[in-house]
Amino acid sequence: MTQPSRTLEEIAAKIRPVLKPLGFRYSPGSSGTSSGGRFATGFFVRPPMRLALIVRDGELGLPNYEWGDTNCGHDGLVAQLGRSAEARLLWDREKWRLRARGWMIDVVEALVLDLKNIVVPAMEKPEQFRDAVVEAHAEWTRRLQNAGRRSPSGAG
Repeated sequence: MTQPSRTLEEIAAKIRPVLKPLGFRYSPGSSGTSSGGRFATGFFVRPPMRLALIVRDGELGLPNYEWGDTNCGHDGLVAQLGRSAEARLLWDREKWRLRARGWMIDVVEALVLDLKNIVVPAMEKPEQFRDAVVEAHAEWTRRLQNAGRRSPSGAG
């Protein structure tokens, strides 16, 4: 079985050519074992922007984007940018895993395509990227608060 940190390094090598020209540096994060299994984290950083990656048992988890202390998932950012219909990397909320739109690509290729076509153009306009991260985070927070207000039966 491949170590999550090795898998993450391979993923970072595919992303690096997209983000390095914008001044992002890659830094490995932590690795170990948690209730979800073996994992490794890593970050592409250009303050105040950051792309956080995680690999759990050989699979890429949902990438997260950060502006300072505010963060959001890939799906939330893409939605706030109004580009969900063309996104190649999708989050399956029922299976809690990533999948690629299109049968000829895997999730890492889908992420690279979304970075090139959707995310990087927003990062090149930092205010647009910041606003999208902040709004996606606010939407996620609202969704969590609304879920907490429902009755246990789901009727409320």
